Amino acid sequence: MSGFSRRRSSGSRLGIAVQALLGAAALAGDPSANAAVHVPEKPAATQQGATAESRLPSDPELKNDAGLTLDILPSAEVELGTKLSFVVASKRSGYVVLVDVDPTGRVTQFLPNFLSLGADGLKEGPENRIAPNAPTTFPQPGAKTYEFVASPPVGVGLVVAIFSETSLDIVDLPNVPAGLVGQAEAAAFLGDAASSLMIMSPDGSEFHKPSFSFSARFYRVR
Repeated sequence: MSGFSRRRSSGSRLGIAVQALLGAAALAGDPSANAAVHVPEKPAATQQGATAESRLPSDPELKNDAGLTLDILPSAEVELGTKLSFVVASKRSGYVVLVDVDPTGRVTQFLPNFLSLGADGLKEGPENRIAPNAPTTFPQPGAKTYEFVASPPVGVGLVVAIFSETSLDIVDLPNVPAGLVGQAEAAAFLGDAASSLMIMSPDGSEFHKPSFSFSARFYRVR
């Protein structure tokens, strides 16, 4: 992602990298996990974005019945190599997925990720479950399996939080068309794509359309 992506501790970075800590290796369950780290660091479109120091676009307004909020720390504008965290809150209890849209339109889910899904410390339930009116920081304080790091490609990207009251851990979304990158329409495109998905009921007996809420923030990696 321009933004964020999975990588081994020894791998090259892109966007916002999910970096293994304490020697933890990326899990092998996702065949694309290793390929993701080989995206060219500075494609032509990204170089153009990196030289444009204009204000970030206004954050998109999306369907948000749950009152979902998303903050990027330490800032929405950071230097390469900066360690990042994301604070999510909602008026309802449920599950949150975070996806990144890098300056080229590539979409990558970075929470939950294959390191967090394989963590040994999830004794109290899924890491991405949040309580109502209780801001939750990712990675969680004291996390020993991964961290988020601002990585190439540089430029303006977008983080979208997707909230569901139904259990949710992986969302399969298409890349954003080049003409929508860096615009509020990119978030709307992903919102529409997510809303068309079907989720299996807790007992596994049927599929249903969930009622998602969304919150999105633009960011810049320099």
